[in-house]
Amino acid sequence: MISKQLRMILTLIIVFLCLIVLGIATYYGGPTIDKSQSHPDGNNKRNILKTIKSLDSRQQSIEIIKILDFKDRRYVAYLHDDIPAYVFFSKDELGNYNVGEAEFGYIGIQPQNKLKYNIIVYPLFRESKDGELVQLVISNHKNIATKLSVRLQNAAFGGTENEINVGKATASILTSHETSSSYELLYRYYDANGKQLFDQ
Repeated sequence: MISKQLRMILTLIIVFLCLIVLGIATYYGGPTIDKSQSHPDGNNKRNILKTIKSLDSRQQSIEIIKILDFKDRRYVAYLHDDIPAYVFFSKDELGNYNVGEAEFGYIGIQPQNKLKYNIIVYPLFRESKDGELVQLVISNHKNIATKLSVRLQNAAFGGTENEINVGKATASILTSHETSSSYELLYRYYDANGKQLFDQ
C-alpha cells in the first residue's frame, strides 16, 4: 500500500507534468495574440483617431473628413484645429492597416496666406515616374472656393486641365492620367460666382 506522503508527491508530479504539457500545447498549437490585430493603427475610426493624436500632441481638435482606400493603401483626410491634413496607412499581409506617413497643413502658414490654407492639395503616390499623378484635395469649414482647376503642363503630353467641385470640410481625389517624369502644375481656385480667388 502506497503511503499518504508518497501519494501526495505522485499527485504533485502528475499535476506538474500536466501543466508542462498544457503550456507546450498552448505555446505551439494554441491561439496566438497578434499585437497588430489587437491594436491596428488604421482599421477603424477609433484607432485612426488614436494614431493621429499620437503623431502630434499639438493638435487640439481632430475631425475625420473621409477615409479613402486604394488597393493596399488607406488615406485618411482630416482637419486638425480646422487645418487640412492627412495620414497614410499601408495594409499588411494580415489585412491590418499600419501607419506610414502623415502630412500636416500647418507648416509654413503665414497670416496673410490663410485663405490659401483653407484648401490644400497633397500629391500622393505614383506607381512609376511616368504613372498617373494622384492628388488629395482637402478643405476646411472656412473654405470659400467651390471649384478647383488644375492645369498640368508636361513635355510628353502637352497641357491638360481637370476641374473638381470642392466645398466646406471636404476631401476629393484628383487624378491626372497623362503625366511624364517632368511636369508643372498650376492650381486655380474659384468662388460660387465663377470669380477666380487665387492661383498657385
